[in-house]
Amino acid sequence: SARGIIYVVGSSTISKQTRDTTENLFNILSNPLIYSARPSMLIACNKQDLGLVKGASVIQSLLEKEMNALRVSHSNRLEGTDGEGADSVFLGKQGKDFTFADLNMPVKFVEISAQQNDTLDAVKDWISSVA
Repeated sequence: SARGIIYVVGSSTISKQTRDTTENLFNILSNPLIYSARPSMLIACNKQDLGLVKGASVIQSLLEKEMNALRVSHSNRLEGTDGEGADSVFLGKQGKDFTFADLNMPVKFVEISAQQNDTLDAVKDWISSVA
């Protein structure tokens, strides 16, 4: 099983693609196989070399807010089924807004630029820590 997952987010386009980005991340994190394996996750906020990009803390806040909305809408859809063959798990803590800190896996956010090798040290260090 995987020890870690690297999820790359475009820092320059996240505002326009928050819903799609978060939905993809939600599907990964709520997958029962991934959830039970508890891999470490690195969310790499790419394109930090461009102007007017969102930093890691802003991106984390955007994703948490959208994850909360997705979690609510997904829970409402599940209530209408017969309960057999659940294809996802509830993320975070019941009755509390979603935060990555409440997941059963460590999640780290880093700012990178694939165009600048020196910013990739954080990714290399993270890979070494989970290998």
